[in-house]
Formats: sequence, structure tokens, C-alpha cells
Amino acid sequence: AAALGYGQRSAEYFQQGQSLRGDSVAEQYLVGRLYFRLGAIYSIGKTDHKAAIEWFEKALAVFDQLGEKLPGREKGRLGETFVSMAVSYWDMDQKERALQLTQRGVQLLEEAVRAGLADRQALEVPYSNLATMHRELGHADEAQRFLELATRPQATQTK
Repeated sequence: AAALGYGQRSAEYFQQGQSLRGDSVAEQYLVGRLYFRLGAIYSIGKTDHKAAIEWFEKALAVFDQLGEKLPGREKGRLGETFVSMAVSYWDMDQKERALQLTQRGVQLLEEAVRAGLADRQALEVPYSNLATMHRELGHADEAQRFLELATRPQATQTK
């Protein structure tokens, strides 16, 4: 509870001070990470996915604005962030948004693996999530493909 309160106050201070300073890419990224962490507290600690999504939307707005400005070493971490966010969207029956975020996260993780910035094992859970999502959406072939990738993370990457 204390972490949530401190985090929310920090977010308010960042928002208030934003008009007074020109945030660097690193500062903007940290604000996005803060929004994500607040959402994660709601998602994991309170199982309040609706509140989590409100924070995730703020984080996504920041991450989208930064685009390719982020250093390559952050791709894996950002990919994991998108995959994590997707769970709340899925639980709130926003299936397409969850699938899109998971796919986006997997793409970033695959780039990080190819660049030697992340271990291939980092793809096991995201691939497994995609397998489950596709299975529940009735996409049997895609589900099977991602299930195979999840159980063989050293296999050739998708796309």
C-alpha cells in the first residue's frame, strides 16, 4: 500500500513538473516505467486489472512517443513489459489488445535475443502466452506453432 501511494505521488510530481522542463529520453522512459510499475501493483498485488490498465495506457503512451529513441539494450526489458501488461488486458476481455501487446513484446524480445542482449529463455513465457491466446481464440495452427517455440526456445525465431 505504501509503495502504491509513493508511486502515485511520484507520478503526480512528474506530471506537474513536465511543463517546466524538457525531459530527456531517459527521463521519459523512467516515467513510463513508473506508470507500468503502478499498473503492475494493481494487477499483481490487488488483482485490479481495470485500474492496472489505466496505468498501462499511460505507460504505453510514453513508450509509443519514444518509439525507436530507446537504446537497444532496453528492447528486451520493454518486450517483457508489454507481455506483462497483456495479461491484464486479457483478463479484462480485451483479447485483441492483449494479443497485439504480446506480439509486440515478442518482437522486441526476439530483437534483443538476436542482438545478444537477452537470453533465448526469455521467450518461453511469451511464446507460451501466445500459444494459449491463439488456442482460446480458435487459431489452432498458430497455437501449435507458438507452443513448439515455447518448448524449444533455441529454435529459429519467428518472422
